[in-house]
Amino acid sequence: MNNIVKAVLVFFLALLPPVAWGYGGIGAFADGLTRGMQQGMQLRLQQQQLEMMERANKREEDLRQQQRKKEEARFEEIKRDFFAFRDQHPEYDDKDRLAELQSEIKRLRETPGNEGRSMRWFLETGHAAIIGREEANAANISVSAATQGLQIPYDDPKKLVQMAEVFSKNGFADVGFEFIDLAEKAKRKAELNVFQSLLLSDVDSAIDAAKLSGRPFADRPVKLKPNDPNDNGWKIQYEGSPETVVNVKTLFEIHAQIAEATPKSPYAGSFEKLMKER
Repeated sequence: MNNIVKAVLVFFLALLPPVAWGYGGIGAFADGLTRGMQQGMQLRLQQQQLEMMERANKREEDLRQQQRKKEEARFEEIKRDFFAFRDQHPEYDDKDRLAELQSEIKRLRETPGNEGRSMRWFLETGHAAIIGREEANAANISVSAATQGLQIPYDDPKKLVQMAEVFSKNGFADVGFEFIDLAEKAKRKAELNVFQSLLLSDVDSAIDAAKLSGRPFADRPVKLKPNDPNDNGWKIQYEGSPETVVNVKTLFEIHAQIAEATPKSPYAGSFEKLMKER
């Protein structure tokens, strides 16, 4: 390319009078002119490349902004959904409710077999939510506070898994892991509530808890000796499993021990931390 440009320049310059060449001759003049043209072309090419990069960067930034807006919209939706329960249950932030709960648990601790249990154990295993109207009046606890207990905002494992997926997809992996842990915990609690409800002969609640745990009953559980309050034998059948006879008290105690022995998740508090940062 250089030789062609140089040859063309030499041809045209040969038509000019010698004074137009200067003292360097045709070759030197053509060389300088060629280099100048090449530098100009290089500068133009660099300018085009810079403009292309700027346009690409702008498109990338626009896409990032759009993605960020989508993530923020999803996050706000999650936030509203997650905290909606507080509007429905103002007692969760009530200091008097905590005092009532402590009084309730004190009474439960005095029940034979519950000595040494932690407050957390009573809450997580559902003990604090099974107190009845007469017991509540005797303990000077409001019925609403006694029956509601202090529960995790969402006790539905499926819902918690969905929350985990949304957070993880939007770059909040640690919060997603926390919700996975909460989902596992909710599932164990639901399984515990199945046998707790059967202990109280509350079959409907046991059926609901079984659905929540992800292992619904194929048929309604039946107590073997309905007139014997000391008998804990029940005939149950989960979907996809054969019918079996179980001792619900034994199973309740096993699941309660599992719930109590569950270690604290390393991701606990990730969601709360994220709320503060936002």
